[in-house]
Amino acid sequence: SKHPDYRPYHIYPSPVPRLEWLQCLIPPAKRAYGINVNYGQLKGKDKVCYGNGHLAILRDVENPAMCEIFSQHQAKVTVVVPAPSGYWVASGDETGVVHIWGYPNMIIKNTVRIGSCINDIRWTPDS
Repeated sequence: SKHPDYRPYHIYPSPVPRLEWLQCLIPPAKRAYGINVNYGQLKGKDKVCYGNGHLAILRDVENPAMCEIFSQHQAKVTVVVPAPSGYWVASGDETGVVHIWGYPNMIIKNTVRIGSCINDIRWTPDS
């Protein structure tokens, strides 16, 4: 039997997707620090994107209980930004690693190591 407070989300550990029934995570709060939350359309669906721990979370706007989770970071995710095209997502972490990955398959296309904490990522208009 399913717990009534649990919400569905997709987690893609690599590369085979599976459906889990767990509560979708919310953006973490830390006293005196802002929360980096981004909005964008991925394949025509509105998403709110943010990091929580080592996870990059893509939360559906129409149905907030549904979210997709990218779990390939080895450090705390600081920023998650969807591309204007709706087919790519970039996520950065505290150690300076940026992953660019496809949506919805969540396979890493490129990894860049900057060397310091990633505070923000911006796409060009043509992705």
